Amino acid sequence: IMFDEKWFWGMVTRNTAKSFEGIEKNTLSAYHKSHINKVMGVAFVGAAFEDSLENGCEGFKFEFFRSQVSKVAQKRQRQSRINEDGKRVFDGEVIRNKGDLFYVDVAITGMDAGTALASSEG
Repeated sequence: IMFDEKWFWGMVTRNTAKSFEGIEKNTLSAYHKSHINKVMGVAFVGAAFEDSLENGCEGFKFEFFRSQVSKVAQKRQRQSRINEDGKRVFDGEVIRNKGDLFYVDVAITGMDAGTALASSEG
């Protein structure tokens, strides 16, 4: 059994996205890639073999997990919507109540060696 970590960008821009009838093309952008979160995933795989690995084997994917941590909701959270005036209101169905546990991604932001934050940590 082996495991490996893999980092994924939280936002991937697709300038070559095709539009279909009824679906609008949505293009995302960021000032710099250090402003985009990266999320880690962990994959567990295994190989079953007889006598020796050189005789060949059969590979199995056991599971792939997003790295997440649980948090406790501090207040009731509702689904939001935009009203007629263009303001965001939170009057939809309840997503979680106060005291409920929920998961959030363990994410990092990128940082280049030449940025102010990187030089202040040195």
